Amino acid sequence: MTEMTYADAPFAIRNDLVSAHVATWDRLSTAGTWFDGATRVAIASETRNVKNCPLCSERKEALSPYALE
Repeated sequence: MTEMTYADAPFAIRNDLVSAHVATWDRLSTAGTWFDGATRVAIASETRNVKNCPLCSERKEALSPYALE
């Protein structure tokens, strides 16, 4: 697991929230019902890229999102 740091946070993060975040990420990186750990981490990582996805932006603005080519 990558070490989580909140050093750049604009406000203090409580230790119990840091612990919960670490525990959640550890659980995510293990096999689940549908995917293995590596795939689950890859899915979580890809969802973070949605803000910069041109197709996602176009779909959000389109009248019929699934009509885009």
